[in-house]
Amino acid sequence: FTLASAFAAPLLRIVNQRVFIVHNWGPSRGGKTASLKAALSVWGEPEEIMASFNATKVGLERLAAFYSDLPLGIDERQVVGDRQGFVESLVYLLGLGKGKARGSKGGGLQAFQSWRTIALTTGEEPLSTGSSTAGIKTRTLELYGVPIPDEKLAGLIHQGVGRSFGVAGPEFIRRVLKELESDPEVFKRDFDAFQDFLSERGQENMSSHVAAVALICMAD
Repeated sequence: FTLASAFAAPLLRIVNQRVFIVHNWGPSRGGKTASLKAALSVWGEPEEIMASFNATKVGLERLAAFYSDLPLGIDERQVVGDRQGFVESLVYLLGLGKGKARGSKGGGLQAFQSWRTIALTTGEEPLSTGSSTAGIKTRTLELYGVPIPDEKLAGLIHQGVGRSFGVAGPEFIRRVLKELESDPEVFKRDFDAFQDFLSERGQENMSSHVAAVALICMAD
């Protein structure tokens, strides 16, 4: 699911869907970082492009804008401890898809930073709590569990993605462009079909979550 989410990020703009976050949380030594690295290796060297929660909001905002339509990977939610306010403000910031208005030294405003991404995050704790607002919950898909329970396999993935990366993403984009050239509406139709299918079978779920899962299924 995390891997498919990495492929899904460039499709957000095509089907006009908003930014959302996929957060994988669970006990340590469960392969969460290995699975995140595997997902980021679609687009580049994961060690180089993976961020950490041990960063400022301005830094993560600029990183999101730099990657623009590609996924943003942020590891280790637990490094910010009990700073729940920081975590939730970061979720809102990323979900807006646009940075704050800032003045420039010479007067006027700096150019706005903007992005259309899926943020892939990991940690030993969830992003939301029982007291979190609906805005936090609608923007976040939280997956509890151990993605790679075999530690030896997780170690092999850490090594493997350091040697082989950045191949699948460009191939995926070539396929997307080819599909759009032959039928400009193909992704919108497929997305609507996935969304209708999931909505019928999960009527109790938030529509934003259904849309997010539909996009990831289509990318897969």
